[in-house]
This record gives sequence, structure tokens and C-alpha cells, in this order.
Amino acid sequence: TNLASAPAGQFITVFKSRLYIAGTSGQSDRLFFSSVPSTASTPVITWTSTDYIDINPKDGREGGDITGLANNGTLLLVFKERAMYRWNGSSTDADLVVNVGCTSQESISTRNGLTFFFNPNGIYVTNGGFPTKLSLPIQRFINAIPGSYYANVSGFTDENHYYCSIGDVTVDGDTYSNAVLVYTINSKSWTVRTYAEEIRQFASYVDTDETEKIMIGNDDGDVQDLNVGNTDAGTAIKYHLKTK
Repeated sequence: TNLASAPAGQFITVFKSRLYIAGTSGQSDRLFFSSVPSTASTPVITWTSTDYIDINPKDGREGGDITGLANNGTLLLVFKERAMYRWNGSSTDADLVVNVGCTSQESISTRNGLTFFFNPNGIYVTNGGFPTKLSLPIQRFINAIPGSYYANVSGFTDENHYYCSIGDVTVDGDTYSNAVLVYTINSKSWTVRTYAEEIRQFASYVDTDETEKIMIGNDDGDVQDLNVGNTDAGTAIKYHLKTK
């Protein structure tokens, strides 16, 4: 794969058969791309020093640095701290069109053409157009997230939910440890959950019986499956029910 010549970046994704990398040291606005894989029996990609685009480097503080990438199906979404740009394989937005950004690559998750992501103002979803804010009903929890945790927020989308791990927050005098905000897509409703351990990463895993599971990585480096069994990593599961 010729990885030795690949840029050493923080963010990586595949779009239209090319590998894209961003977040390289000293090049905070630059998006690199590889060749299309060769047709050899062992496909090879190559990197050329001139194969890159600079994503509106003049947006400065208005946009910020590249913070994440997402393949939305027909578009590659390039997130900055306070902006979102769209690359279709041949051109990108020349100027700032969407001034809604993302502060954590780990919060970005795409399913069925919908890309969910987090920034300090809330949780958003986009199909490639202007993002829609989803988090108004639970905005108190968004406002309670410490600024130091913005870069650690992580997210994941299954067939009907978006999970957003926000760490420890205090809302209306109540402390929620290892909180996860869960958005149900069909009903457009929110649930607030807490877990025994802090979730820093989500991933999809297909088991040997073809069952799709949600796997998580916690802040101790352990890997576990989510929402399976009668305990939470050995801890009893508690709940609060509020009615009128």
C-alpha cells in the first residue's frame, strides 16, 4: 500500500476509491489524497506530494483547523471547528457556506446517508446539506459538558439510534457519570443513560452468528460489547422513571 510515503495525519477515510488524510502537523487546512488502487493482484496505492487540496485556509478563526472527515456517500464532508465543507471528488466549497463545525472526529458517525456529529452548541445531523440541530430537548446536558471534554465526545449510529458519549455532567444539581445521550431516529426522541465506565470509542462488530453488535472502548483501554447482558460491566443496572 506504500504507507511509508503516506502523510502522517490524524484523520483518515475512504472516498471514491481514494484514501484521504488530514490533520498533519503544520498543515491544519490541508487534505491529502492517494491514487486509485492499481488493478494488480495485490492492489497498491501511491502518494504524490502534489495530490492535496487546501480547504479554505483563509477562513482563519471563523472556520478553524480541520477536525474530522466523513464519507457521506456522494460527498466527503470536511469538518473544521466552526465550519463544514463538501468535496465531491473534483471540487469543494470555495467559501464558507456552512458555519456549523465539529470538535471531535470520534463524534462523527454516518448511517444510511445521515451524518451525525457534535460541537459545543449541540448535536447535529446532515445529509450533505445545511445541518439540522437535534439536541434542543436535551440542551441542558450539552451546556453542562466541560470545554476540556469537547475533543473527547464520541458517537455511533446503529439502524435507529445515535449514541453520544459526553463524560460526567451535572444538570439541575444531579450528577450523571459517564453519560450517553441516545437519539432515537424513528421517534425523534432523546434518552439519557449512564454507564459504569466512560466510553471513548464506538465500533460496529458482526459476530459469528451474523448478529451486529455495538462495541465500545473505555478510558481504561478495555473493549466491551454494549447493551448486552443483565449487568453493566459487572455493575447493577439502575434506572429512574419520571411521570407527570
